[in-house]
Amino acid sequence: MSAPVVSGIAGLIISQSKERGLNLTNDDVKHILERTADDVPPVGWDEETGYGKVNAYGALRLIDSPNTVVHGFAVGSNAEKTSLGKWIYTGDDVIPAGMYLGVERYKMTKRVVFDTPFLEPPVVWMRERDSRCYHAGNPNSGEPCAEISNITTIGFDLTYYAYYVPYNVVGASVHTWLPAPLAETGVAYTAIGVKNQLHNLTLTGPAQICDAGGEFTLSNLPAGATVRWSTDNAK
Repeated sequence: MSAPVVSGIAGLIISQSKERGLNLTNDDVKHILERTADDVPPVGWDEETGYGKVNAYGALRLIDSPNTVVHGFAVGSNAEKTSLGKWIYTGDDVIPAGMYLGVERYKMTKRVVFDTPFLEPPVVWMRERDSRCYHAGNPNSGEPCAEISNITTIGFDLTYYAYYVPYNVVGASVHTWLPAPLAETGVAYTAIGVKNQLHNLTLTGPAQICDAGGEFTLSNLPAGATVRWSTDNAK
């Protein structure tokens, strides 16, 4: 009976996504269900209970105001090459599954910075179907995989892998990048949290004021916010 319950809550998430223009994919819906599930002993994911018991209220609350849903795509800016020699590919994308020789693995890393900071570290995950990245394993299934860590209010650390495959096991030329040339690899991600609306405030006015006072303008103030002015005669 778990399947219809989970499907029903997934439908609610998709419905809210369309109403609010959140552009959620099936990957997003999966991660929302995972992140908001109520854990069932033993602690953490396990084969018997998975991520736990679905929580419809928690799932809908995550994508509701004041939270903001942000989508992005990040490409690793640092590449660290490792020569693997023999490499076993078990996927079925671009090249046939099998053993390959002289393979180069590239560890791609980047510090991703949000366009606008959050008030608290947001929830962040990878959107698998829109990502072009592999894991470091050998054998390698070719499934999209990335490590998202050190999440703060301003960004997160990103790590993923790409491969250059020159020859197959009999020495025939392959010369193919997996999942794509380095510049075309990357990770699509979703971040959800409360944006820091005060980040874009702009204060303009005179650099110094005397007894006659001065006029200042505060731009981009969020709706409903109030401002309190004070002076420090000592300065």
